[in-house]
Amino acid sequence: MSKKFLYYAAGLALFSVAVMIAAVMFTDFKYPAQSQGTLVFAKTYQNGAELDRIVVRSAAETVTLELKDNLWRVKEGGGYYAGTYLLNTLLKDLNTSVFYSRRENTPQAVREFNLEEPQTGGKNSGVRLSVYAGGKLQDTLVLGKPTENGLYRFARLDNGEIWLISGRFELPAQAYSWLLQPILELPPALIETIRFYQDGIQTTVGRKDPSRDFSDSEGRMVKALTQTGLLERLTVENALDEASFARLKAALTRRMEIITFQGLAFYLDFYVDAQQKNWLRITLSTTPLPMTIVNDYIKDNRFLYDGWYFELPPETAKILSPSSLI
Repeated sequence: MSKKFLYYAAGLALFSVAVMIAAVMFTDFKYPAQSQGTLVFAKTYQNGAELDRIVVRSAAETVTLELKDNLWRVKEGGGYYAGTYLLNTLLKDLNTSVFYSRRENTPQAVREFNLEEPQTGGKNSGVRLSVYAGGKLQDTLVLGKPTENGLYRFARLDNGEIWLISGRFELPAQAYSWLLQPILELPPALIETIRFYQDGIQTTVGRKDPSRDFSDSEGRMVKALTQTGLLERLTVENALDEASFARLKAALTRRMEIITFQGLAFYLDFYVDAQQKNWLRITLSTTPLPMTIVNDYIKDNRFLYDGWYFELPPETAKILSPSSLI
């Protein structure tokens, strides 16, 4: 994933918010006759070029998406980059969602459609979605249950009206779900060598052909399937920039080197902080004689790792260790 692509995705998303949808016509008339079919997030649409913050508040967590340096980031994810799929589908929904049908606002309806405020923390609480442009609030409402086909959601406006509105509105409650994931996608067939440095001991396995199993320094066969399978789609729980990570005073516990047949080198440094959380830093490098594509890959992807530290799930940290080379 190149930085250029992220810039393109952010620009495309903003552009889509600013483009008129021919099938949807604005009216100034009040409910009931003319509200149906009009845009739910009308102010967001009108000021789409200035869109700079989206807040998703659920009973579990608050997630803040912020546009900084022309890139969308997850505030609660250490300011790391937001995943393009979820972000773009959300922006599409904001741009196209229309009022479909209105329902009577009763206590039973609020409970049935999960439209209570998220801070209540109850089983009937919804998700408050707030959108800002130029630092000013544009639109806010509580989203509730989706319909069975997933194409509509119940929503409660701040004026008390309850509507069925169009749009899927995929809104994960956890900040890590909004991060640009997976942070590493390394096909097992590309891996030539895996090497660990821990407690003064070096452990190395390698192979000369991607169709073969790995072998250690004594010639014993090592499959390493668990590790290589994990590296094919490595996901994390959080991210921190260098300054924030330094405050944790985490200790370096080991290094893992992964060398590909093309000459690309991944250096994975593992840390443990005072709370026993596991952290990872990834550095891209090359062997002495890499293929040309390797330098291009590093140029396009270095920004994803330089200055960033990633929190690993405990089981992931356990697997990416010398004891798992079996």
